[in-house]
Amino acid sequence: MNRKSLIATLLATLATASPLQAKELDPNECAALRAELRQITEAQRERSTTYLQDERKRVKDRMWKLKCEEMERRR
Repeated sequence: MNRKSLIATLLATLATASPLQAKELDPNECAALRAELRQITEAQRERSTTYLQDERKRVKDRMWKLKCEEMERRR
């Protein structure tokens, strides 16, 4: 197998969602996380604290884990 086809096969394998990943895609939770992120962003405009930075990171990490950006592209 040549290098390009091996890379393509690897990428295709990684790109397919397993049943667990598909189950994790919850549009309601993603919407709630986006709303929470907006609230944190608004609060950071008034004052930037370590707590708000930590909360923003927590929300972004959860969005990444749930693949919320992927849900946006599917709509």
